[in-house]
Amino acid sequence: MNYRRQAWMSLIMNLVLCGSAFGQMIEISGRVTSQAGPPLPGVNVRIRGTDTATTTDGQGRYTLVAPRDGIVVFTLTGYRGIGETIRGRTTLDVALEPATWPLPDTVVTGYATQRRDAITGAVATVDVAGLSRQTSTSVLQRLDGRVPGMTVENSGSPGSRTTIRVRGMTSFHDNGPLYVIDGTPVQESYLNWLSPDDIEAIQVLKDASATSIYGSRGGNGVVVVETKLGRPGERRATLEVTTGVATPVRGYDDFLILNALDYFEVMRAAYRNAGLAVPTNIYGNDTLGNNPSVPAYIWPNNCGTAPCNNVDKTTYSYPDNLIMPGSPGTNWWDAVFGAGHYADANLAISGARGDNAYHASLNYFDQSGTAAYNRVQRGSGRVNTSFTQGRLNAGEHIALSRERGYGGLDDNALGENNIIGKNILQQPVVPIYDVGGNFASGKASGLGNMSNPLKVAYFGKDNVTTTDRVFGNAFAVLNAGRGFALKTQFGIDVARAAFRGYSPATPENSEPTTIDAITERDGRATDWTWSNTLTYSRTTGQHHVSALLGHEANRSKSHFEERSCANLRGPLGAPCDPSTNVSSSDANWELLSFFGKADYDYAGRYYASVTLRRDGAARPAAERRWGTFPGFSVGWRAFPNFMLRFGWGIAGAQPIPSARIFNGSGGGNTFPQWEKNRSMNVGMDLAMWDGRGTLTVDVYRREADSLWLAPTVAHAGKMRNNGIDFSLGYQGTLGATAFSVTFNGSHYRNTVLRIDALGTESFFGPVALRGQDPVVSMVGHPIGAFYGLVAEGFYLDSLDAAPYWASGARPGRIKFRDINNDGAITAADRTVIGSPHPDFSAGLDLGLRRGPWNLDIMLFGTVGNQIFNAQKYWYVFRYFDTNVRRDLFANSAVLDGPCSGSTCSGRVTNPNAKYPRLDVTDAFSRQFSSYFVEDGSYVRLRSIQVGYDFPPAFVRWIPAARVYLRAENLFTITGYSGPDPALPAWDVTGGGLDLRDQFRGVDGGSYPASLMLSIGIMSSF
Repeated sequence: MNYRRQAWMSLIMNLVLCGSAFGQMIEISGRVTSQAGPPLPGVNVRIRGTDTATTTDGQGRYTLVAPRDGIVVFTLTGYRGIGETIRGRTTLDVALEPATWPLPDTVVTGYATQRRDAITGAVATVDVAGLSRQTSTSVLQRLDGRVPGMTVENSGSPGSRTTIRVRGMTSFHDNGPLYVIDGTPVQESYLNWLSPDDIEAIQVLKDASATSIYGSRGGNGVVVVETKLGRPGERRATLEVTTGVATPVRGYDDFLILNALDYFEVMRAAYRNAGLAVPTNIYGNDTLGNNPSVPAYIWPNNCGTAPCNNVDKTTYSYPDNLIMPGSPGTNWWDAVFGAGHYADANLAISGARGDNAYHASLNYFDQSGTAAYNRVQRGSGRVNTSFTQGRLNAGEHIALSRERGYGGLDDNALGENNIIGKNILQQPVVPIYDVGGNFASGKASGLGNMSNPLKVAYFGKDNVTTTDRVFGNAFAVLNAGRGFALKTQFGIDVARAAFRGYSPATPENSEPTTIDAITERDGRATDWTWSNTLTYSRTTGQHHVSALLGHEANRSKSHFEERSCANLRGPLGAPCDPSTNVSSSDANWELLSFFGKADYDYAGRYYASVTLRRDGAARPAAERRWGTFPGFSVGWRAFPNFMLRFGWGIAGAQPIPSARIFNGSGGGNTFPQWEKNRSMNVGMDLAMWDGRGTLTVDVYRREADSLWLAPTVAHAGKMRNNGIDFSLGYQGTLGATAFSVTFNGSHYRNTVLRIDALGTESFFGPVALRGQDPVVSMVGHPIGAFYGLVAEGFYLDSLDAAPYWASGARPGRIKFRDINNDGAITAADRTVIGSPHPDFSAGLDLGLRRGPWNLDIMLFGTVGNQIFNAQKYWYVFRYFDTNVRRDLFANSAVLDGPCSGSTCSGRVTNPNAKYPRLDVTDAFSRQFSSYFVEDGSYVRLRSIQVGYDFPPAFVRWIPAARVYLRAENLFTITGYSGPDPALPAWDVTGGGLDLRDQFRGVDGGSYPASLMLSIGIMSSF
């Protein structure tokens, strides 16, 4: 009886529990789309931990029964899986992210969007997903090798300015492109305030048929940037954190002498070969150089002909009585450069429901440079929204940022007096610190005139630049019906920059400065842009017509102040009165524009586009304020997968005050009319193998006339660029492995066709190095060509050198060609000896994906460009007693007999030597010549990244997550003898104009790129 009662009770309890369990089950349904919008059929929809599963239909819809608190996992080949917790919801819509992002079907090309397959100009779309696989403050630094026809240059110093050129250059100045960010124009390349994580799409307009819509500012190309907005689906928060370490790709300690006595061997040979007594005041040797030793002290150095070995250190007093010990070997590169670190964190929230979309983000970036006391920090925030009510759509894009930079070496600090330049070439016998712990240097005779580079870096930490930026716009679009739409947009760009810097006294130097100084700079700039457009679009049968009419007004105002004060610490009198060392300048600029564009498409086979813009600017003289900029292009789709294109147009160039306002370039209204750039482009687009393979080729000619040499010198020349760009890509699968490969290549040839108004067919570059001009712009040659004597080995003996003995020729010295055959080697024998422009540049992007694993590789390289290695002036010719290359002693020219003064019986025994004969009196060989010019070609593994996607919802509250390891600049293949063949452009200005293209490819000591190793994790929830 009890047994039966227990059995019935057990059955009742089981039924209750089962009923309770079934009561927790609910029916859910939804729709699965791609993040681009279209529905995705065939998506596997599974309840995690169960066998319950289904697939989406042709409209991306699904229905199944699941626990109220279950996790639904969505997977589809070619897309990243995602998991969503149900949380009692009965409708669950999701958007899947492609594993590899396809190019968008429509792109923004100028005040409007266009279907990609209808574009007839030269327009390149950047693979934005690939940009996330590189580390930099500016997104521009991540574009190298990703856009055919675009060159990217920057130094390894964190936060340094980026130099972008699209299809070379066709002006003597200001060749940077126009940047249009969410419809608001910016004509400057300092875009550090724009977080790369906020970018949705980048288009590069390369020919005038595409850029003429931007008129007087489109002559150097246009980079169109769109920032992110919410995509259809549930609200999604994304957090990505990356951290890593960095070291220089190569250091000077790889090839400089690091041992004091090894350096003495070079010095001794240089004096003995010249027939001079070897100095004895440092190493205690005799006049023949015998018995040298590392000195106990290099300062004081007033103990007759020998170093001072008995020094009372208690008498030390800074700065009046310095005591510096001798060093057996200081590694100056290692003292200044080492490991840096960086961290990058980005939090974003985005979503779109119905007619509303939003995206908000916070970003923090912190990078310490590989040089000591060098750092850049940036914090930024962004809010983008879009709301639709009936026929009206309105919204805004607003970004705020603050950046703070400490020390380092921006491109405007290149040259011999920075942390690299000549200062990194201190002799190894010089210590870093003196006996009192203050910075030491080579104060004694024979130790050079360098400054301690670590001291330069240390006090550089007090050189702080703070930049605040507010950038954005508000817009409204009215759909007027019948194909008409009206849009108005008002954009602002407000910047404030402040610099505080300190210059210390240098009593430890051989050429000391006894006073210190501070400098303060403040700049403010406000730009606004108001644009209004009317668009029309209609399709009738096989005819499609679209048109655009627009009006735009721009205004810019900037103010710059500089204050300085010297002798803050004495002892030569009272500090200065800061009010007597103040300067300021103001600049104003306005532009009024009217423009129109019409596009026609018949049957998807025949295309035509016409553009016209009229610009009026305040700067040119009244009779030349207005300019007209037309453009047109046509296309013929000969086959469904093959299209031919032709474009022609005129775009202009005029310098605009930079929002990075430290140059104080005002200039008033003295500028003549803008330069005009005529461009012709012939292109083809080919799709192969069912669209898996693509090929785009563009051949172009750009010609610019009415070039300026200075703000008051107009119509001073003409320049031409001919070139070709191409991009070849393929996406496919090998078994379970999906892969993609893209190869971009470009070639251009720059030629100066004419120089007027100077009375000559050439002019030197804007920078002279130690009284010599290494570059020239000359008719028939490219802008900024290398200039000097032609080196032809070495003079082998007295007979070989005799014709040019009076000029300084001697056996073992560099032999120069007598160009004009006048029997002397003079400045008249200089000629063009090289070019910084590459014959070919290319990028290779490879992606592999297998299951949850992915591998991405990016290589970049240039071929045919040359580098003028101005550092040879120091580490080969030992000018100013600098340190030298480690192999200089072993690989210099050697004579089998004496050669000094007028007696020279020796003959070179190693005519294939790498360096000229060591001779302290040889000023002849260090004349700028082709000996300084080296092949700058290189191939660099720009980045390699291995990532792993965790299973969807592997943690209940994290729908998706991935982790990755990344290496950047892992190796470089090059024949260049310097530390880094990827040189930044010198920031050279004159008369308010940017002249950096007149002085390219000159290595005067640049901050090398960094080898970076990092780990990152990204999750969404």
